[in-house]
Amino acid sequence: MKIENLGKAFGSNSVMKSFSLDVQPHGITCLIGPSGCGKTTLLNIIAGMLPPDSGTIARDADENGSISYLFQEPRLLPWLTALENVALVLEGDAAAARKMLNAVGLEDSLEKYPGELSGGMRQRVSMARAFSYPSKLLLMDEPFQNLDTKLKSDLLKVFVELWKQDGRTVLWVTHDITEACLVADTIVCLSGKPMKIDGSFHIGIPRNERTLENTATIQAKIYRTLIG
Repeated sequence: MKIENLGKAFGSNSVMKSFSLDVQPHGITCLIGPSGCGKTTLLNIIAGMLPPDSGTIARDADENGSISYLFQEPRLLPWLTALENVALVLEGDAAAARKMLNAVGLEDSLEKYPGELSGGMRQRVSMARAFSYPSKLLLMDEPFQNLDTKLKSDLLKVFVELWKQDGRTVLWVTHDITEACLVADTIVCLSGKPMKIDGSFHIGIPRNERTLENTATIQAKIYRTLIG
């Protein structure tokens, strides 16, 4: 996906001006930057939820079509069970929904409603739904920000295993440098306003070999870039 000269303003508040970014196809790109710099606005423009004032977004041929979006909150339909929430994007295919919920560790909670699930379990349902939706582009807006460290670590592992199955293009907004370094192929550091790129870092360590220790150096570089 190629974003070129994107501009967006809300009244006198210029969020982006001539913003450009190349997103690696079939990879995971993380965006890190201060709150309010325009990260969520960018995702919403890509998703078609907001119109840009200027510029273009060109998606690769195999990314055309629908987009999956994993939000900060699960956004499940409260009157549907976990199974029904996932089956909703699978044209009612309960067997496929059950398989996906099994993959995220919810085989014992298929018939529970969102109100009966913990926050982490609801986010697992949301993740299962996002990966069930037939798209080649997945947008993620801090979906694990409210989870404790252990639960976040568990869900990151589940996410990577699901991603490996189809290798869709992922653009992921996060404030967590460690999270990004353990999962991403590329990390883009942003500042604003208007939003601009202060640095871009490729993680060369194989994903299954990354640890807090062997990513410490690049974490420090990203931290220094973000604080200026």
